[in-house]
Amino acid sequence: MSGYAGRILMVDLTNGQLKTIPTHDYSEQFLGGRGIAVKLLFDLQPPKRSDATSPENPLIFMTGPLTGTLAPSSGRIDVVTKSPETGLLGGANAGGFFGPELKYAGYDGLVVTGRAPQMAYIEIYNDEVEIKDAREVSGKGVQETVKTLRGADERTQVACIGPAGERLVNLSGIAFGTRNYAARCGVGAVMGSKNLKAICVRGTKGVPITNPDQLQALADQMRERIKTMPSYRDYPEWHHKLFRILESDGKTFFGNYEDTAWKDRFEAYDEAERFIKTAEFRSQTCFGCPLRCWAYINVKGVGGGSIAACQGTLTSLANFPKIKDFNKIWKAYLLMQDFGMDTSGTAAVVAFAMDLYSKGILKDADVDGIDLSYGNGNALISMVEMIGRREGLGDVLADGVKAASEKIGRGAESLAVYGKGGLGLWLMEVRPFKGVALSCAVTDSGSQNRATYGLCEFYYLSMKKSAEKAAQSITGTQDAAIPTKYDHKPALVAGYEDLHILADSLGVCAIPFMPVGLELWGKAFVACTGKDTEPSRLKMTAKRIRTLERLYNIQQGMSRKEDALSNRLFDEQLKDGPWAGEKLDHEKFEQMVAAYYALQGWDDEGRPTPETLKRLGLT
Repeated sequence: MSGYAGRILMVDLTNGQLKTIPTHDYSEQFLGGRGIAVKLLFDLQPPKRSDATSPENPLIFMTGPLTGTLAPSSGRIDVVTKSPETGLLGGANAGGFFGPELKYAGYDGLVVTGRAPQMAYIEIYNDEVEIKDAREVSGKGVQETVKTLRGADERTQVACIGPAGERLVNLSGIAFGTRNYAARCGVGAVMGSKNLKAICVRGTKGVPITNPDQLQALADQMRERIKTMPSYRDYPEWHHKLFRILESDGKTFFGNYEDTAWKDRFEAYDEAERFIKTAEFRSQTCFGCPLRCWAYINVKGVGGGSIAACQGTLTSLANFPKIKDFNKIWKAYLLMQDFGMDTSGTAAVVAFAMDLYSKGILKDADVDGIDLSYGNGNALISMVEMIGRREGLGDVLADGVKAASEKIGRGAESLAVYGKGGLGLWLMEVRPFKGVALSCAVTDSGSQNRATYGLCEFYYLSMKKSAEKAAQSITGTQDAAIPTKYDHKPALVAGYEDLHILADSLGVCAIPFMPVGLELWGKAFVACTGKDTEPSRLKMTAKRIRTLERLYNIQQGMSRKEDALSNRLFDEQLKDGPWAGEKLDHEKFEQMVAAYYALQGWDDEGRPTPETLKRLGLT
């Protein structure tokens, strides 16, 4: 079975049972990665709406047919489960080296069910699989856990949770090594609920390829296309440039979505540049990827760690809580990494608490004596620790913005900003970007960067011609790129979703997926697997996966009313900046949702029609 390891490992932590199932049973219809993971989740999740942290909730790690091959950016792994933050499908994706190593051990994926009687880890060395006692690393941070379990073999890849995951913090993710994270949707809390501290993998088998020479030639073509990306040469400097890039595209907001012109922002930008340029700096990348969007930064007297420019992690720690002091920002970031927390999600919930404090909704007695004023870097560090340990106010904030607003009450609900199911939004402003707003409401998990990352609306101001070209290729009209227009956005979102699903299912990074083009990725799939295909068939597979994601969410109790955003995005307009006066319009937004449903072959309530299920082979 070229391109695939051929087996999926099943581990039941409750009884210690280990078995494998054939990948072929799923790959024909669902390709790999995200597609197979969603199919397994749909089949294995009980029809009853069980709690996400119950033993019966499967936690699924899945690679794609291109993972671990010569194809560029082929280091991805998809993580799918039921989200404790939303109660709906939870999906996250990560790069690094864990995915390829899992395939080299002879497994396309790993499905974990049940709950270990005490903290455990799974050790995989090719065909040898053991469930081991993890008491030695229980309660330890990501750095120490990886170092301890990796031991002397640097090739051993470790996926683990930090203390936040062990305490079932909804803002916790899964670390792959000490750098790459599947951060969103609370997947770390699901892992913690299973008493699973880590997974260690070492493989020596490799991946069978049908036509390696052809794949090599295609990979060379792909890399040349990737080098034409406008950001390619800038990535090593994006870690500080991103602040100004967000500003130039009108994507920036500050605080809890109430400010687009923080008076100290340019001083913060200058401080970011000075901080990073004076630190020890080494560019890094993921398996097989030429982009170098990662960097290791070490600051004397503070510590070292890796950041990804493409995700804007440091940017969120400055912009959300309005902090200029980068020593404090860097300390908070390293702390979040070691606790195993979603950086943007944590920064957003801290900014939410700061907003409540500034308005008198949270009193001094509510915040454990911490001065939660905007700009207080020490308060950010304290709140990260409290959320990671579920202490005091941190215990409330640990469940995410929506849940926290409901617990706090006293008007907090009206200030909460979130997407589908209550998932906290990502780094960028959404009110002017109507397509982005739509994607945050209708996508599988509520995470915009899993559905429409790099949507052409986002770079319309800085690269108008490129944005129009992308919109034209997907929708047939350049007008779809205009951020403030509602027209054509359902088609634009559906098109980007299909491409993201295919990237996640093939096992490659979504960032270079777009400029390389679907035709070349399809040819790489053929060279790798020997299975003849074409772009139209791949797009049909994406529609099948997307529809199954919808069926899963419906099974978990979702209805049309969950395809929504918080009211604040409709009620409050932007005060200044290039999009001054913009907010979302309820009527036009609902019209976009209805048009999106129609494009997907769903009825007025968002349920896939019998005709659609038959056409996609889901009956």
